[in-house]
Amino acid sequence: GLGVEIFMLLYPPTLQDSQQQFNALYDGLKRCKTSFSRFWLAVTSPSTWYFDIHRNIAFIEQVIAQARNHQMDVGIYTTEREWYKITGGFRFFLSTPPIWYWSNCCQPDEIAISFKDFRPFAAWKTPAVKQLRKAFPVCGLIVNRDVYFTPINRTFAELAQQNNASFVGVTNFL
Repeated sequence: GLGVEIFMLLYPPTLQDSQQQFNALYDGLKRCKTSFSRFWLAVTSPSTWYFDIHRNIAFIEQVIAQARNHQMDVGIYTTEREWYKITGGFRFFLSTPPIWYWSNCCQPDEIAISFKDFRPFAAWKTPAVKQLRKAFPVCGLIVNRDVYFTPINRTFAELAQQNNASFVGVTNFL
């Protein structure tokens, strides 16, 4: 079934090193007895990263290694443009994490609920998740809207009816 997925926004690397930031996240999740299926590392906002791409790559690799040491599945949340600005296009992962990207190509209502606009870059040939909209109003809530590729043939509604999932947001499953 579906599980909880954690999204980690980093402090600028100059404020805390990768181990401090990861440990703060991990310890907080353990304290709250939160279980989840995947941890997504946001590699965004190039102006908050080092100007040295090698330091950025080392930082990202250290966070991924820390997560995997704790048996956590890791994904990367970024775009081609931001990945290249922050890492110079780094693609030599020991094991390539899944990619969650977003598209700014169109008006929000024109963005396709598909991965047809994804262009392979760096180590990624196919995406796992696409963010369609940020800060999208739904029933008085502000949520993000994502398309998530899954081999699960059951719909979210079916899972929710079986009390196998809780949900805050709008997500489409392909």
